Amino acid sequence: MKKYILLSTLALFISCRKTAEENAIEFQPNKNLIDFKITHGLNEDEVYKLNDDQLQYLNSEKFNPKTDTIMYKKNELYISYLTFMTSGPEYRGDFKIKGDSLLLEIIPFADYALTEQMADRIVFKIANNENKKFKIKKGI
Repeated sequence: MKKYILLSTLALFISCRKTAEENAIEFQPNKNLIDFKITHGLNEDEVYKLNDDQLQYLNSEKFNPKTDTIMYKKNELYISYLTFMTSGPEYRGDFKIKGDSLLLEIIPFADYALTEQMADRIVFKIANNENKKFKIKKGI
């Protein structure tokens, strides 16, 4: 009897849980997000050559002035930075504005993740019709 109750509860839990694919379909980013992409950043050898000062930026909300870019264009904000990403899941980008801060988000859509990490380049293009200057925190 206990096995039956346990199996029924487990089946109910699994059937009610949304899959990564369902989450991806329901995902609605901020309407001002023009583009988000992840491109190749640094390979394993290049990461090992970084000094401690450079490595600290890869998993930080702070931007590295030597490798990261924040560009205010007319009616648009371009942000590009390096960060460690776990390989495996598909990622989507989004952002939130709180006061004078712009908070970038990277959202994984998978039920699994591999242990391999690479320093990928994250790129956001955001409509900024008011040409407002923000304090920006990167999504990691």
